[in-house]
Amino acid sequence: MSEIEQIPQSLSYWQDVRKRFFGNKISIVGLVMLVFLIIAGIVGPFISGWKYDDLGPDILVGPGSNGHWLGTDDLGRDIFTRVTFGIRLSLTVAIVVTAISVFVGVTLGGIAGYFGGWIDTIISRFIDTWQVIPFVLIGFAIITVFGSSFWVIVAALVFTGWYSTTRLFRASVMQVKSLDYVEAARQLEQARSASFCAILAQMRFHLSLLF
Repeated sequence: MSEIEQIPQSLSYWQDVRKRFFGNKISIVGLVMLVFLIIAGIVGPFISGWKYDDLGPDILVGPGSNGHWLGTDDLGRDIFTRVTFGIRLSLTVAIVVTAISVFVGVTLGGIAGYFGGWIDTIISRFIDTWQVIPFVLIGFAIITVFGSSFWVIVAALVFTGWYSTTRLFRASVMQVKSLDYVEAARQLEQARSASFCAILAQMRFHLSLLF
């Protein structure tokens, strides 16, 4: 066997991720469950034939009775429709909260990690102060004052989860900023632009992990 044949083939970042993911049975089971929930949340309310807030004469009937796949509750509402509609709402909240939290965390964490100094100190101390307040208390306070609408719930969850993403991304930026080729870029005449582009190119992998 030649020396070229003995050299193992290197995998790209996404090839390694795909190999590790599909090599883990728990990950595959989780993916199947997630796909099932997404499909149920999208098509469930349409195929049931009922609206989630319809009040009917069938009170507390069992599964399969009068077209109610999972029965009805004490107000005659179809349980299957309400469950699938709840799945849709929960997934929507999760996606919106994650997107906003990542945007806030990447913005503040990137600013703190890239510029450092007093900017990093202010953002870090603000996060330390915010973490002292119990997140359950913050969430309940927001919902109590502004109600329990969709965007109020999203705001409550974002306010209680943005700082963890900020800390993670700040640490990642500072780690990348200390790499040799980034340090070399900072010594050039166009230090700011060169180092920023180098950091941004490296951080695309860290961004993918946040999602």
